[in-house]
Amino acid sequence: MRRHLPFYMVVTACLSGLVVFQVMEGRSVASAFRAAAAYGDGVVVLDDPSLTPGTRRLLSSIRFNTAIQYAPPKMNMPRQVIQAYERARMFDAALDVYDVLVANDPSLGMLIAAGNCAYQLGDLDRAEPFFREAIHRYPDDPTAYNALGYMMAELDTRLDEAETLILRALDIVQRRPSPFGARVLLPDVAREEAVYRDSLGWVYYREGRYVEAVEQLESAYRAMPGNIEVRTHLELAKERLAEAAPQSRRGTRDA
Repeated sequence: MRRHLPFYMVVTACLSGLVVFQVMEGRSVASAFRAAAAYGDGVVVLDDPSLTPGTRRLLSSIRFNTAIQYAPPKMNMPRQVIQAYERARMFDAALDVYDVLVANDPSLGMLIAAGNCAYQLGDLDRAEPFFREAIHRYPDDPTAYNALGYMMAELDTRLDEAETLILRALDIVQRRPSPFGARVLLPDVAREEAVYRDSLGWVYYREGRYVEAVEQLESAYRAMPGNIEVRTHLELAKERLAEAAPQSRRGTRDA
């Protein structure tokens, strides 16, 4: 019997480990179910038209907080909560969750997503810190420069700074080394540059610089001919340019 003692000890240890694993897994599964149930209740609250916006936010936040508390990390529950709020167009509530997430995960994607959420509210004061932090942490990535500059153009504010930010985004893209030695624009790079040229053209439009606006927007539209937003920007710039031309000619004759 004694010579078999190590074998029995190994078996006992394995069985004990299996029991512990099952208990832990059971707790994890139970927590996941509780989190999922709370999340589902929160979504139901968000979709209830009989509740006022304030009541929906209060009741959903209680349920979503429970979901976040009990959800295992693999469920990525905070992100699911944000998506639920964004689908319900409750961007201010989504931003409260972003504030917590960004504190623990100041990645470029997280910062840009948080800034874009604030952009949906038209709230530059809340969006700008996220974009600024992205620029500070990732100075060689053009995304945040363009996002902040474009938001300023949309809000028709601080246009000089918006132009500087977007020109910086364009400069970063244009300075990227090409895998072919010479500067050859791959399709994805061409589209990215076109996005920034659309932003720059929109800044020029806001500033009343319609000739420059049309130049940038035409360049953007050539790279993205099916893009509705770029086409709209270009049409508006061309309309303003056409309106300004007769006035310019009339002023010349009067002189």
